Amino acid sequence: MTLPHATRTSRPNKPKLTREAGPIGIAVALGARDVEDRGNKHTELEALHMVRTLVPMVLAIVLTAIGLLHFIWAFSYWPMKDAITFTKALAGTDDGRMPPAPITLLVGLALIGGAVLTLMVNESLPAIGPEWLRLAGMYGLTLVLLVRGLGGHFMNAGAAGEFQQLNTVLYSPLCVVLGSLGGIVAVAASRR
Repeated sequence: MTLPHATRTSRPNKPKLTREAGPIGIAVALGARDVEDRGNKHTELEALHMVRTLVPMVLAIVLTAIGLLHFIWAFSYWPMKDAITFTKALAGTDDGRMPPAPITLLVGLALIGGAVLTLMVNESLPAIGPEWLRLAGMYGLTLVLLVRGLGGHFMNAGAAGEFQQLNTVLYSPLCVVLGSLGGIVAVAASRR
């Protein structure tokens, strides 16, 4: 005596429930669906794991790098050859006057603080302060980055040509991407 079997669809590993399948075939098909459901849940968990690990790490690394650049720029025009080239490309002016060091240091400190906040919200670093305040800070960081990125066009008015070009192709899009990553981190933390 042969056992009835489940008929198959175009996908070879997914048995189809039919009346001809019989009780054993139906059980096999239900088991295959259970395995498929667990596979989908596994994929969802992998995606969630990526959101909770990779996204915050990328955001924190980029914010830290940009913050360190601001620390360097408070005292130097590196990597530009001179102050005029620096101010044309990074400050939007062509007068060669470097931005005030205290302001540049504060921007660098804020960027590195944003990186630390990202890691605290993500629970990669020990948290300081109440959770609601860290979350509000993360949403604030997201908002600032998105406003800078989306409002970058307005910064081009009257700015040096070099700055306008770099702002259009690099600075503003980078801020939008970083703001989006910050939003992902904030929303993921809100849903825990």
